[in-house]
Amino acid sequence: MATSSDPSQGVDSALKRYGAAAFIMAIAIAVVLLLCGQPAVARGIVLGTIAGIVNFILMGYMLHWRLASNHRKATLLAFGGIALRYTLLALPIVAALKWQKFNLVAVVVGIFMVQLTLLIDQCCPALISSITLNVGGMQKHGKSG
Repeated sequence: MATSSDPSQGVDSALKRYGAAAFIMAIAIAVVLLLCGQPAVARGIVLGTIAGIVNFILMGYMLHWRLASNHRKATLLAFGGIALRYTLLALPIVAALKWQKFNLVAVVVGIFMVQLTLLIDQCCPALISSITLNVGGMQKHGKSG
């Protein structure tokens, strides 16, 4: 059980908060794009965002594994994790190149949706807090010390 001083609890909270906010933003953008008659762009945003969120989650969990391992094991996990994450991020790009159902530029924008969410949270924290408030049972978190 994680205690309030457990750093993994903060990482898990950030993964949930920013992942949920990025997905909600992607769905909202996709709905607007569908209403504007751009289904390929809407699908690209959602596909890229899903890949970006999975990448973000993998980074968070691999951080725990690398910190809890000896140097050799941590090095192997780091390189394996990078290979896994890059492969994961390449899949939606390849799908967009292969099928016209997905817009390539939208997929790339979607991949960076989590980073965009982090940037928006730094500039306007109330916006992300209002998006993630009570999503999935999460509560609004203040700054931790």
